[in-house]
Amino acid sequence: PRSTQGVSSAASDVYKRQVWEAVRVNKGTLIFMDDHLSRLWNAAKATGIELPFTKNELIDIIKSVLSENNMTDGVHVRLMVTRGIKKTPSQDPRLTISGPNLVIIPEYKLADIKSKSKGIKLFTSTIRRGSPDYLDPKLNCHSKLHEVQALIQAIEAGADEALMLDVNGFVSTCNSTNFFMIKDGVVYTSTGQYCMNGITRQKIIDVCKANNIEVREVNFSLFDVYGADEAFVYPAGNLDREQQKELSNKIKELTGGQGPNVIYDPVGGSFSEPALRSIAWEGRFLVIGFAAGEIPKLPLNLCLLYTSPSPRDKRQSRIPSSA
Repeated sequence: PRSTQGVSSAASDVYKRQVWEAVRVNKGTLIFMDDHLSRLWNAAKATGIELPFTKNELIDIIKSVLSENNMTDGVHVRLMVTRGIKKTPSQDPRLTISGPNLVIIPEYKLADIKSKSKGIKLFTSTIRRGSPDYLDPKLNCHSKLHEVQALIQAIEAGADEALMLDVNGFVSTCNSTNFFMIKDGVVYTSTGQYCMNGITRQKIIDVCKANNIEVREVNFSLFDVYGADEAFVYPAGNLDREQQKELSNKIKELTGGQGPNVIYDPVGGSFSEPALRSIAWEGRFLVIGFAAGEIPKLPLNLCLLYTSPSPRDKRQSRIPSSA
C-alpha cells in the first residue's frame, strides 16, 4: 500500500528533480567540502529547491552518518536532495506536499589499481554534451540520460568510458570524468562551457599553475587528441597502500634507483608519504600546498631513516627539509 512505502512512488525523483554532490572522505576529512557545498547550494537555487538546513548543519548530518557506520577513510559519500513528496507523479512543483528529502549514501570506494597502471580505454560517443540553453552542464542534477547513453555506446564498443564532444564538435569531457591531454609539455582541457564545473578539474588546473606548468582551457578537436603525447582523466581517488608503494617505486625507477634530491609537493594527501619514502639521502622535501584536500600525517620513523648516518657518509645528518 502507498501508506507503507519506504520511498513514495510520487517522490519528485520520478522526474529527476534532484541535485546531488559526491564527496570523498580521507582519514576522517571531508575533502574540498566548502567547494562541494557551494556547488550544491547553487544547484538547489537554480532548481527552486529550498534547503532546510545550513551548510554547517549538513556537515554535522554527514559526520553523524559516517560515525554511525564507523567509516573514516576511503569513503565516497553521495548526497542527493529531492524536491520532496508529491500528491501525484508530475512535473509541477506546486504538487509537492513535503519539504526536500535528503539521501546520504556512504560507500567504500577506491580507484582500481589496475586502471592506474594499465590505463583505460575511451570511445568517442556520438552523443553530444548538452548546451547551456536547454540543460546547463554545470547543473549537478540527476538528468544524466545522455551521459548514460554515451557510456552504453562505449561499453558496447569494448571501452571503459565515453569521450564526449560538445555541440560544436570540440572535445568536452568524458561521461563521468574530466579529460586532459598533454602535448609538448602543455596541459590542455576544454573551455568548461559544455562540461560540469568539476571541483577536481579545477584543482588540477590550480596545481599546474602553482608549478608553472602551462595549462590551457581551449577548444580542441579529436585531431589534436590523436596527436597528443598522453592523456589522463580525473577524478582518480586517493591512493591505497599498494598504490602508494607503486608510486614510490615508480619515482625511484625514474631517478635511476637513487631517489629524487628535491621533492616539490603541492598535493599532499595520500601522495606525500610515498614521495617521501622515495627521496634520496639528504634530499629536500618542499611542502607547497595541499591540493588533495588533506594535510598528510607522516610516520616519524621516516625521519629516523633519514637522520641516521649511512656507512658511506659520516657527515652530520639532517632531517629532510620542509617549507
